Amino acid sequence: MHLPLRLNFFNAPDEDWGEGMVWVPDWLKPRARRIVGSHSTAMESVEAVGRETYASATNAARPVIEIVRPHLASGKCLIVTGYQDFFSSLSIILHEIRDISARDDAHVRIAFGVDTGNARGFSGRGKPVAEAARDYFLSQNGLAVEDAADLKAILAADAIRAGRIDLRIFDPTRAREVMGVKDDRRLHAKIVVSEHGGISGSANFSRAGLYRNIEFADAFGGDADDAAAREAAKVRKSVAEQIWSASADWNAEALEILEALLRPVCPEDAVAEGRAMSRNG
Repeated sequence: MHLPLRLNFFNAPDEDWGEGMVWVPDWLKPRARRIVGSHSTAMESVEAVGRETYASATNAARPVIEIVRPHLASGKCLIVTGYQDFFSSLSIILHEIRDISARDDAHVRIAFGVDTGNARGFSGRGKPVAEAARDYFLSQNGLAVEDAADLKAILAADAIRAGRIDLRIFDPTRAREVMGVKDDRRLHAKIVVSEHGGISGSANFSRAGLYRNIEFADAFGGDADDAAAREAAKVRKSVAEQIWSASADWNAEALEILEALLRPVCPEDAVAEGRAMSRNG
């Protein structure tokens, strides 16, 4: 009996699975994408951002992703986001960085906060925050994603295993030591930094934050001629690194969640489970 790969929350259509084949919907398959024109143009754009004194975006006249994109294209950046939506974050990285799993120079770090929607589920359990976050997601009856495009996040597993994507979750206990705070605090900062400068503002690293919501984010170039701009970029980098140090490794937990979304089942079991879900409404 063949074992097709099926998304826990995706009802695959009736199709013939060939010998040794794994069914994946077309829209989930990776597509080649130009990040910023040609490769040389992309590098020129990244260097230009480093020299740029100041830039801003609101998702109105200019999308926030426009000022974030060159930092992602560099392959090495640190992202701090207050909202724990790693499905959306991973799908954006896969969309913006081609072949990240094969890029030896890539190391995209993300430090997540605990958003207000799931914070209550993490409290009072007496577990490390990384374990509590994992248990929270795995306990959900179907894992919610922002939109269908976020399902591409499951394809990030290889990049996580290879260390190209590196995930941490903000740990209030570590923050007491690293940041000198005296009680539990939630992470609410939104920062993106790379060797080319730093961005901060209201936008979380999510599809809504970078593309849709009315936000405000501004960027300072790390190699700008203006000393004040260079200092602003330096401060953003320093704070982002401090938050990274105050966060706990979450790669194993993320992989467990992603692997739970893609599990092998035989066609008969998939049909039976689909009927049961229909009966249960």
